[in-house]
Amino acid sequence: MQARLSGKNPFLWMDESPERRRRVRQGEILAAPVVKSGRARVPQGLIHHWVGAVFIPDARLDQVFAVVHDYDHYRDHFAPTVIASKLLGRSDNRWQFSMRWLKKVLIMTAVIDAEYDSLEVQLDRERWYGLSWSTCIHEVRNHGRPDERLLPPDVGSGYIWRVYSVSRYEERDGGVYAELEALVLSRDIPAYFRWLVDPIVSRLSRNALLTSLEQTRRAVQAKAGT
Repeated sequence: MQARLSGKNPFLWMDESPERRRRVRQGEILAAPVVKSGRARVPQGLIHHWVGAVFIPDARLDQVFAVVHDYDHYRDHFAPTVIASKLLGRSDNRWQFSMRWLKKVLIMTAVIDAEYDSLEVQLDRERWYGLSWSTCIHEVRNHGRPDERLLPPDVGSGYIWRVYSVSRYEERDGGVYAELEALVLSRDIPAYFRWLVDPIVSRLSRNALLTSLEQTRRAVQAKAGT
């Protein structure tokens, strides 16, 4: 992000390639790994690192932020992944919020309760960027059953240990370009299982990013009545 702010790299990832810019401008939603294959191995874990971009035509920045900061209604905008959410607090351009989301992971269903901090920074009239990071993550055991319970932080299956994201927004060309760069720390996949699981994990990471960007565009257009 520092390289993008200093001008060493373009502010938007899509502007690094004329072909990428053309495809996004024409309405395609793109997602790609930032690191090779989209994940880097660390001791006993994996860092999943992907970036995606979408163009929202006939939209303004304030309309995009009306959706992005509407934490109490994420369930409406991002169902069925998000099943509950709540704004916990706000101070200037900093927000705290909670979210419960559900993901199918192979043959398992993972339900996660997490709290986040989020910060938005304005660069100029047309450009903003945001940072968001998890502050507490609980795996939900036996979701929807009478014996449902929250596991302590850092205990459980390890589908998600930490979440960090960088968002970028620029209003131009008659709309708003929105990008999301997501970094997720999870438990490593056992070596004997990787040949089967690795392609599925990559597909899940890519599809999750594409779905989030598509749902954001739809929510902005619905609020704007376009």
